Amino acid sequence: MSAPRILRAEVVRHRGTFTWWSLLLPIGFTLWCLWLATAAQSSGLASSEGRWDGDVLGWLSFYAIGFLLPISALVGGACQWREQHQRHGGALWRDVSPTRVLLARLAVLSSAMLASQAVVIGLVVGHALVMGAGWGPVDRWLPLVAVMWAVGSSGAAGGVLAARVAGGTGTGAAVVGAFAWSFAGAVGAEADDWALRPWTWAVRPMLPLLGTHSNSVVLEEGAPAWEYPVAPGVLLQAGLCAVLVVCVLAADGVMRGVEARGSLFLPGWARAQWMRGLRARRLRARGVAGGGSGESEVRAGRPVGCGAGAGPGPAVERLAGRGTDAGGEARASVGARGLGSPGASVGLAGAAATGPRRFPSVVAATEPSRIPSVVAGVGPRGRVRSLRAVAAVLPWPAWTMLALVLFAVLAVARVYPRATGVGALALLGMPTAGFVVGVTSWTAFEGAWRGLVLRVRPWRVLVAWACCAGAFLMAVSSAGLAVLGARSAVGALVLTAVSVMCAAAGWACAEAVGAPWASALGFFAVLSAAVVCGNEALSASWLWLGAPAGWGWIAWSDPTRLGPVVVMSAGLGVLALVGAALGSARAARRMR
Repeated sequence: MSAPRILRAEVVRHRGTFTWWSLLLPIGFTLWCLWLATAAQSSGLASSEGRWDGDVLGWLSFYAIGFLLPISALVGGACQWREQHQRHGGALWRDVSPTRVLLARLAVLSSAMLASQAVVIGLVVGHALVMGAGWGPVDRWLPLVAVMWAVGSSGAAGGVLAARVAGGTGTGAAVVGAFAWSFAGAVGAEADDWALRPWTWAVRPMLPLLGTHSNSVVLEEGAPAWEYPVAPGVLLQAGLCAVLVVCVLAADGVMRGVEARGSLFLPGWARAQWMRGLRARRLRARGVAGGGSGESEVRAGRPVGCGAGAGPGPAVERLAGRGTDAGGEARASVGARGLGSPGASVGLAGAAATGPRRFPSVVAATEPSRIPSVVAGVGPRGRVRSLRAVAAVLPWPAWTMLALVLFAVLAVARVYPRATGVGALALLGMPTAGFVVGVTSWTAFEGAWRGLVLRVRPWRVLVAWACCAGAFLMAVSSAGLAVLGARSAVGALVLTAVSVMCAAAGWACAEAVGAPWASALGFFAVLSAAVVCGNEALSASWLWLGAPAGWGWIAWSDPTRLGPVVVMSAGLGVLALVGAALGSARAARRMR
């Protein structure tokens, strides 16, 4: 198969996916930067000092330095995870080299990054032309496209690498790591030994092109950053991108060896047992009851219960047509299987608990999991028996690790003044924790969502989830303030209200358009909160209303806004939960 055909097939595979629509992310962020620049200057909070089009390139630094690398990592990781989850669109079964397919994927992602940066600069230049500012400094914004292209391609390659090694978890880790990489680059970009710090290569060449310091402060006349050369930074960043591509290809070869042989170092009998467990996990991911008799019952047309020893509920009987003959029994089997989804099988619990265990290792790997337990914990008459049915599905280990990392960062922040630590917790820590809780909760419930909406009203599940998430976030906010030595019940309540609002928004967005879009929304919300609410001049104006994720810091720094912040946060959180409840049926129909 020729290289152009492989590339064309990869382009077709990306059509209509998150990679295709991710162009909306830089467009939205660029429009936000333009709106923020116009609003700040019209309100007298900022001055362009005679720069081109109100110093629009300086305001674009929030995108180039803080937003570009994490979002490109999200796009690359989501693309790779999607292709792995969907068996590479059938490419694994064709006579095509996996290395060539992966190179084509990286080429398509790099092309998407180039298109994104061209659209961003096109919007900026178009705004300047409309405002009558002319074409402006072409020698600055044209090289800026090349710099941002190199940075975006590196981020996408890093996301592909993380997803190939660690799957969906690696995608999230890649986004967090890219944000930390950008922050470290912004801190050390103006150091003399920048060439020895790879994290500064993405930031330093942008400074003379944007006309700002690495903290987005406008460069003064005669500042050394105006003389920074652009070419060395671009070449170093391109070399880093090439190294990441080589690492992606090497990791793909290692992972294919592990998937084919079970492990590179295990003996033969251990490999066989590992492969049986891998096969069971793949069957469960496709919605088939894995292992021995459970799989045989589904294929033979015999209905499988939704829990251990439990038959299908009334909703299943209505869906199956209440048949008692052979055709009705087959329809009941279809109805029981319909409760499952690609993330989990509702019949898994009954299949693993009944029937002879012909393959002990496979059956052990498919014991009743947390996903079907939430379906079994829902009463047949549409009542949630207790919060335990919902709490059993939530990813508590991931949340605990998130909280521990946050506490460690806050412990380090104690060397700074207390206001700095509280600001970091209110502007970055709690909003990030809220969105992570919301998105990961939906991904945990997604596999059993079809079975849930057939047995109980969605708002009952959402209320139970909100109680669990609120309790966790309340504990995190209280403990975080205690680590900083700023114990305050009112402050913890405000931070909890804002973080629960973020969690509800993350759940609703993930349910409506998917986890990648919800992750991008969360990152944009947190970054906008840091930019607007973290700035004294901007937060003192009405602009703080446009950054809900930073309302916790607004209420902490100005007690007169405490009441409005709590009321508005609760209102937005309730609206998000109502939207999630109304869209639950659509989300269930989307499950296959």
